Amino acid sequence: MYYKVVHYFMRTVTTISLPAAVAKEVKKEAKEQGFASTSEFMRHVLRQYKHEKLFASLRKQQVAYRKNPKSFKVLGSLKDLR
Repeated sequence: MYYKVVHYFMRTVTTISLPAAVAKEVKKEAKEQGFASTSEFMRHVLRQYKHEKLFASLRKQQVAYRKNPKSFKVLGSLKDLR
């Protein structure tokens, strides 16, 4: 006997209000970039935003490290995290 495992991801619907011109631009960009829907496009934009926040945090840490490298611990391996 075989079982098929299906993963269901809970989705929450969020409605946003946009000016007509912005909504039109979102639809246009989604279509031009080949997204199946404006929802897919907005998820993509959100992922990009999250990546940019992460990179900004990393850049901030790099600056802090350059100013005072002794305040950071250099790991020889992942075991050093313990």
